[in-house]
Amino acid sequence: MRKLPLVTATIIAAILALTGCGNDGDGSQSADQFNDADVTFAQQMIPHHQQAIMMAQLARERATSPDVKSLAANIEQAQDPEIQTMTDWLNAWGEELPEDMSTDMPGMMSEEEMVEMEAASGAAFDQMFLTMMIEHHEGAVEMAQTQQADGENPDAIALADKIEADQTTEITTMKNLLDSRTERGPVVAPPPPPDLVEARNAAGSASHKRRTRQPPRSPHGARASMPAQDLRMSRAKDVEPIAVELPRSFTSRRGVRRQVFLISIAASATQGVPTEVHGAVVAVP
Repeated sequence: MRKLPLVTATIIAAILALTGCGNDGDGSQSADQFNDADVTFAQQMIPHHQQAIMMAQLARERATSPDVKSLAANIEQAQDPEIQTMTDWLNAWGEELPEDMSTDMPGMMSEEEMVEMEAASGAAFDQMFLTMMIEHHEGAVEMAQTQQADGENPDAIALADKIEADQTTEITTMKNLLDSRTERGPVVAPPPPPDLVEARNAAGSASHKRRTRQPPRSPHGARASMPAQDLRMSRAKDVEPIAVELPRSFTSRRGVRRQVFLISIAASATQGVPTEVHGAVVAVP
């Protein structure tokens, strides 16, 4: 049996490779097989995934539930590589990449809703995140089902199948988390200790007594004091009256004549600290 020269065998092998003999050729044909539905699916699912990742990243700092944090991490890890895959498809197909995050797609949150989520924290954030992400996932499932029905590219259809399966499972998880939070009910702060309540009540009672002891104001703007003999000036020593104004008369609302002695006393305590005391004495004739 004669053997083919080495050069001849090499040429034959190259021809077989060019004609596609000896392999199925599915990989080379898949990239060129697409329609408008495939392009729309990739162009819309990229920003849809990007918003989901933004929401998941907010959960890192604002969520309190470990289950919510774990779910958010899984969402980010799954959807970030899918964004890159769909970006590669659009580049290979010669199609435009999405430039903005449109809110016209199913399940997308509005700018106002995203601002509201950014401002939330703690248990309120957990509740908001689960509620919004369920709606977001339901929109992605709807988009995936449209791709399954109208798409042509096998890889894009396979990704749509994966998105539907993954996010349907996550929707169930999030609904269960919401149900468990509802069963536990709202978080109620514990009542304050009895001694703190008693102290607050005592402080309020003392404040009320101080307010009720204040004498009324006279028509001249000064407070009407107790009778002169009840003015207790014994607290300061060596008190010397500086000036006493002459009495003034006025007629009250009931027509009763009154005399008011407007007193301005400057008192000096033994420590030499000047103290001013102003008062008015109402005398009834």
